[in-house]
Amino acid sequence: MIVPVSKNYLKGHIPLDYCRLEGLEALDLYENNLVGRILSCFNAFQNLKHVHLSKNKLQGEFNIFSNNSYLELLDLRDNNFSGSIPKWLDSTSMITTLLLKGNHLQGTITPQLCHARFEKFGGDALINLEHSMESSNALDIYAWVRAEFTTKYNTYSYDGGILSYMSGVDLSCNHLSDEIPKELSNLTEINGLNLSHNHLTGVIPSEFSNLKNIESLYKHRTSARKKCLLMKQKAY
Repeated sequence: MIVPVSKNYLKGHIPLDYCRLEGLEALDLYENNLVGRILSCFNAFQNLKHVHLSKNKLQGEFNIFSNNSYLELLDLRDNNFSGSIPKWLDSTSMITTLLLKGNHLQGTITPQLCHARFEKFGGDALINLEHSMESSNALDIYAWVRAEFTTKYNTYSYDGGILSYMSGVDLSCNHLSDEIPKELSNLTEINGLNLSHNHLTGVIPSEFSNLKNIESLYKHRTSARKKCLLMKQKAY
């Protein structure tokens, strides 16, 4: 089940009626004017694969999705989420794309995240999906899905089936601190990694040479918070 309601000038809190959509596979509410917290009922949606809540004014922490074992794409960019990176993003997670840019996340980059798989479906899986359209609406999900990845102030959009080949992590424009953990080099499947405009210290670990599939790596000094605010304003 897919309910695309992006760019519809919705205001207020996420409607409680969404709690009735237990078969929901794609939660698409990005680029509205939603406020408040994410509904806790979403944690029970076992079929949920894609969450797009970017470019709203949502707040609080987002441990809500800890029980969504099939979640592949989590896009919470440009909101007001706080707290630390959730520990449920670990080796048991099926997440392939994590976009948390432009929030108020604090703390360090968690060891759990460094051991997440971030595995792409790959070409064979996409071909298999194409041959099973009668028994699955997976391709319908990809038809609605769009993900944006920002590097060096340029934002690139990916949508449709191409997302089955993509994976990445965008933690830019937050308040993350401490050194970049060398264990991030375990994320060998990712295509992009953006850690810019935080309070990270030290240098890029030499172990990052293990990231053979990476096409974009961006770590900028954290002094340009004003640029993050300007980028966030342009997003609305």
